[in-house]
This record gives sequence, structure tokens and C-alpha cells, in this order.
Amino acid sequence: MLLSPIDILKEGLAIYQANYKTFFKTIVWFLGAAILLILLNIFDRQTEFKYIGFTFSIYLILTAFSFVIGLWTQIVLIRLINAGLTKETIEKNTLQQNAWRDTVPFLWVSILTGLIILGGSILLIIPGLIFTIWYFFSIYVFSIEGTRGFPALQKSKDLVQGRFWAVVWRIFLPNFLFGLILAVIIGVPTLIIGYFTKFAEFNSSLTMGPWWFDAIQSLATILTLPLSIALTVILYKNLKDNKPTTPTTTA
Repeated sequence: MLLSPIDILKEGLAIYQANYKTFFKTIVWFLGAAILLILLNIFDRQTEFKYIGFTFSIYLILTAFSFVIGLWTQIVLIRLINAGLTKETIEKNTLQQNAWRDTVPFLWVSILTGLIILGGSILLIIPGLIFTIWYFFSIYVFSIEGTRGFPALQKSKDLVQGRFWAVVWRIFLPNFLFGLILAVIIGVPTLIIGYFTKFAEFNSSLTMGPWWFDAIQSLATILTLPLSIALTVILYKNLKDNKPTTPTTTA
């Protein structure tokens, strides 16, 4: 029997609360890259972008590092959370080394998924939605089962077959509620800072928002990344453990 959307969110929150220290150790490099980018952004704004010719190359290096470390972080978090759910013992150094090894094939599965979903979206909205749900678990199939390329996409589709709308509901509601949590985390400090600054920076003629707003968004997104991933790992495992013997559309 599939977990309800609320139970998925509750279990995700429980996992995050019980393992936040371990999760923080995993995201610390990703967080560090984000902080360096924030500091560079502050420097450029304070100097009115006078040194952008010099700092641009640093931006490129930090962005590339952030991208790669972001892939690695996702793989490690997926495998950590899955191991916790399955009570599997994993060795930390081996986990991290294997994650580095798997960054390229992880990226390849992500690209394949994105291209197929984009292709469906170009055709019509409905094919785009169908492809999004079918292949939603592709990177999780790769990270947990080691299945690469198109077979990872096929396994993701197989998990969804026969219970499409049940999966849609269990993807949408927990992630919608997670979005509300993230909005509160971002919104509270934004309102506090904005109150004291009278939101002056938002009213300026500059097209970009204040640096501190960008910083809050970036840091909040990274700090809650383990929860976001946990929601999908929980659903993935629940679908895998409860494969229907006959097609069903029960939500």
C-alpha cells in the first residue's frame, strides 16, 4: 500500500531531523561554494562592478565547482537516505569515492531525462507532464540501483506504470508543502530585513534584487536540499516495495 502524501512529508521531516548533522557534513562543500559566490557578489556590488573583468573568471571557476560538487552532493544524499530507509550499512569514504566516480553518468541520465521532457513539452503540455512523471525517478534509479542511461529511464517509467495519478498526487502535494516550508524560511528573514531597510533595494532601478535576498534564497535551498531529496527517495522506495500485480489507477 502506498504511503499518503502527508505520511511521505512526515517521514521526510523525521529523516531530516534525525540526520541533520550528517546531512550538513555532506552539503558543507556545496554550501561553501555558495557562500564564496555570495561574497564575490557583494564585492562586485560594493565596488560598482569596477573589477568585473577580474572577478568574472572567478565566477566561472566557482560556478563550475558548485555545479560539480552539486552533482556529487545529490548522489551522496540519495544513497545516504536510501541506506537509512533500508537499514543498509555503508562506509563513508567508499560512498564519497563512488559518488565522485558516478558524477558523469549521473549527469548523463539527468541530461537524457531533461531532453526527453523538453521534447514532450515542445509537442504539448500533456506529453510534457506525462514524461516528467514517467522519468521523475531516473536519477534515483541510477544512484540507488546503478542502472545507467536509457535503462534508468525505463525503470523509472516502470515504477509509475499503472498508478500514474497516484504518483502525481504523491509527488505534487509533499513537494508543494515543502515549497511552503522553504517560502517561510526565505520569507521570514526577508520581511525582517526588509522592514528595517524599508525594502529600498527592491524599489531601486536595478534589475537585480539585493544581495542579501539572493543569499537567503541560495542558502535556504541548499540547507533544505536533504529534505527535498528525502521526499523522492521515500516515494521511490515505497513504489518499488509495492509494485502492483495488475494495473490500477487508484489515487
